[in-house]
Amino acid sequence: MIAFNRSELDAEDLDGFLFGADRTALRTLVDPLRDMQDGRCFYCAVRMRDDVHIDHVMPWSLLPIDGVANLVAADARCNLDKSASVPVRMHVERALARSHLAEAATIARIPVLFRRTASAAEGMYASLPIGSLLWREIREYELHAG
Repeated sequence: MIAFNRSELDAEDLDGFLFGADRTALRTLVDPLRDMQDGRCFYCAVRMRDDVHIDHVMPWSLLPIDGVANLVAADARCNLDKSASVPVRMHVERALARSHLAEAATIARIPVLFRRTASAAEGMYASLPIGSLLWREIREYELHAG
């Protein structure tokens, strides 16, 4: 029998990697992410009201990563319009460049998963066919150039 130390597995959150996070658990990120974003939607920068959505920048249906690095606070309009669309790279780069990810993760008790999110995003963009539609903002897409 081989025993592995958790740190040897290169999985920052083994349970989350295997089973995903409960949607209710993601709600604990509303206040930390809203604060990090100065109360504004990550995508359109409009001040958010009470109906704050937690959105997976890289869609969970394509890359099931529930780490704080892949999660943002968004208003309902942007979140519902984006849905499971792959966003333009700019959104992923901005999500990964945010400061205070570790603080939000500590408050919400959800791992950051920075490396996993960054690597998965690179793989996703590399595998997309040229000309695929990427979500930019509400009802606006651009073609993936490769």
